[in-house]
Amino acid sequence: MDWQKLKLDKVGSLKVLHAPDGIDHGLESVDSGFGGLVAFVQTRDQLNHAIEMVRNENRPLILVIAFPKKSSKLFSTEVNRDDIMHAMLDENEFGGPFLVSLDNDWSGFKFRFPA
Repeated sequence: MDWQKLKLDKVGSLKVLHAPDGIDHGLESVDSGFGGLVAFVQTRDQLNHAIEMVRNENRPLILVIAFPKKSSKLFSTEVNRDDIMHAMLDENEFGGPFLVSLDNDWSGFKFRFPA
């Protein structure tokens, strides 16, 4: 997966949520003190969980929502980019969004949350 497009090296440590079994995302995950959250979402519950985690941190964070492309033959999903943007519109203020293709099966949205 090509995370360089999202410039996550400037974020510091990352917490990874809901990574599907068998996927080599290449990220090192920490449990606390993270500057960014990378959430792999295939369901609305996973999307809501990621947003809630960032909201509860109440500090500046980067949120990356990785979601399967509709064209993926390996991963199914019930969310798409429009669902993600609709969920994010309920948030107060966020910077971004920035949408990239991570690989043949996954896309990623990057959002910046102020404190």
